[in-house]
This record gives sequence, structure tokens and C-alpha cells, in this order.
Amino acid sequence: MGFQFIHTADLHLDCPFSGIGDSSIALKLIESTFKAFDRIIDLAIENRVAFLLIAGDIYDAKDKSLKAQLRFQKGMQRLEAAKVDVYVVYGNHDPANGWTAGLDIPSNVHLFGHGKPKSLTILKDGVHIASICGWSYPKEEVQENVASQFAPDPKAPYNIALLHCNCGSSVEYENYAPCTPTELLGAGFDYWALGHIHKRSVISDKNPWIVYPGNPQGINPKETGTKGGYLVDVGDDGATRLEFLETDYVRWHAEDIPMANISRTEEFMGLIHSRIDALRLRNDKSTVVRFTLVDHTPLHSELAREGSLQGIIEDLRSEERGEPNIVWVEAIIDKTKPVIDLEERRKANDITGDFLRLLDEYRNSTSKREDLMKDLNALFLDRRGKRWIDPLGDATLLEWLEQVETVGMDYLI
Repeated sequence: MGFQFIHTADLHLDCPFSGIGDSSIALKLIESTFKAFDRIIDLAIENRVAFLLIAGDIYDAKDKSLKAQLRFQKGMQRLEAAKVDVYVVYGNHDPANGWTAGLDIPSNVHLFGHGKPKSLTILKDGVHIASICGWSYPKEEVQENVASQFAPDPKAPYNIALLHCNCGSSVEYENYAPCTPTELLGAGFDYWALGHIHKRSVISDKNPWIVYPGNPQGINPKETGTKGGYLVDVGDDGATRLEFLETDYVRWHAEDIPMANISRTEEFMGLIHSRIDALRLRNDKSTVVRFTLVDHTPLHSELAREGSLQGIIEDLRSEERGEPNIVWVEAIIDKTKPVIDLEERRKANDITGDFLRLLDEYRNSTSKREDLMKDLNALFLDRRGKRWIDPLGDATLLEWLEQVETVGMDYLI
């Protein structure tokens, strides 16, 4: 007997969005996680799914905000009225030992505990159509391999595993409940409904399916592009098909802007405005954008002047007030370079030549870069920092050396 369900994860309800101070976009961002959640509820009802799966991190913090708990309760009540069951596990952001308000959760919501992974039977018109095995985090940091304890129901025609974990040891996320794709492939399940990784990913698209839906709403500048969840259709023959469902309320976007042929501020402003207009036409929602300026350009010294880019950003933001779909410039990153002959400067017997040759030593020496990374890892390996800062690797360090060269030459020349 065929059925459908929606797989979502990492709702992060009431994420604070610190650092976004402009009121024209701040209110939309504050409400965005709730709007995305409401959209999930709408889609579950519209598609008349048999059930909804939430693979951890419903809330953004261990001590869940009361506002988030109330909104979650209302969403579950809507699904109860539509006769849609919900199966939930907690993740590292909302572990079982965190504070809760003790609100009554409707009977259609099934929360898995944090003892041994447990299976629940799913019935449709009295027929056993599937079983779901799940497990919740008892505390924030879970280092053991929990997936290895999951076991399918031998009587179920279709077995689903619901887990918040790091499958494949992604370096961008805490390595909690670590496991490997090979382990999951051989565990006997039909579908692994995973959470924790915010980037949408189908690790395996055959029996068993191994799926991260990503988060339904981007929550920082690294989380660009369309966000949502998956509608999963299981046919009468057991064949599984996925359809991506868009749910984000505000979209994050990052874009490089080539500056090689730009020599006047007026040209630059025209180029920025054209990119903003294109984004407004492309998206039917508000967008938070980070532009990165690249290439050698005659305009480099002007862009590098202290306060220049911030003044441009503030002017662009002021133009967005009153727009229904805001395109809010979160940052303009200057990676342009001056139009100078660095090779000739590198040969010079002066401080600019010494500076450039020293940078070359770091570029050409793995051991020197490793020493530098050791000094910086205290920040980049911190669990709080990792959420907002890209992991530090050799490629990133080489990129930084390029930026150091540009900034250093600006000062020296």
C-alpha cells in the first residue's frame, strides 16, 4: 500500500539572527524560521501525507524559547486536525536535558526517547505500511556511533530510520553521532531520514535512500540558495521517489562581481544596482546578499579607502525601505587587486620586495602554513565559532595570503 511523507530537519525555530541590525530586514529574518515551519505544515496538509518526520533541532537552543515552543504546539495542533501524524527526534541544539515549558503536545506527535533506539509501527487503514526507528539526543554532545544500534523491524514492509547525525564526518558541522554511508547502506533500512547537516544532500538514491533535506530556512550567510524539505512518495511496489519542496521565507545569496573593466565609482554603482534588480526579479521573496568584488581594477585604491564600502552599503540599504521584497546587502567583500606589476615589485631591493618574497615563502612552504594554522585553530575549532566561520584549511590560508598581499601592498605603496 503506497503512502507519502515529508522529511524535514533543523528548523531552528526562533534563531536570533544576531548582527542583522537594520529593521527593514531584521523583522523578516526573525520571523523567517516560523514562516518556513508554517509552510511545512501547509505542505503536509495540502499533500495529505501519512506523516511528517522531523530529524532533530526543532529549536535553536538547548533551553528552548517559549515563543518557539508555542508556535511548534500550534503547528502540531493544525496537523492533528488534519489527521497527520508527526515523528520527532531531538538533536544537539534541542537535547532532552534542556528546558521545556511543559506545554501539552497533541497525541499525533510521537517523540522518540534517548535510551535504546526504538521502532514504532505505522498503520494506514489498519494496514501495517511502515515502521520508524528513532533516537533523541539526551545531551548536547553525543560522540558515540548511535546508528550502529538501529535495527529494522523484520515485519515491516518499509523501514525508516530517523536520526540527527554526521554521516561522512562533514568538517563544517560538529561530529556528533558519527557514522559512515557504508554503515547505513548495510543496516537493512529502506530510508534514512537524517538531520544536522544544513546543506541538502542525497547520499544514496537507491534502496536504502540516505537523505539530508537541509534546513527549511537559511540562518547565516553560508547557507545560500533555495531551502526546503522533501516530499517522499513510496509506491505500492515499494519504489521511493523524492520531490523537493521549497519553504524558505528569506533567501541568502552570495555572488562574485568582476571588476576588471570598472574604473569609475559611477560604473560600479550601476553594476551593483543591476545585480540587485536581477535578484529582485529572480526571487519572489526577500534576499540577503553578500557581494564579493574580484579582479585587478583601477578602482581598487578607492574601494580600499576606510569607510568607502560601508558608505555604499548603507546607501544601498536605505533604498530598500518600502520594497515588498527587500534585497538587503549584508556585506560587500573587497578582493580586488591594484593594477601594478607585482613581478617587478617582487624583484625590488626594498621593503615591498621583502614583503612579497616573505609571502612567497609561506605560499611555497607547507610546514610554514601548518605552523600558522596551529596558531589560528583555537578559534576555528571552537564549537561556537564553527557554526559561523568556514573551516580553516590550506586552501583558505592560501586565499588569505593573497588578501594579505593586496592589503599590504596598498599600505606600502
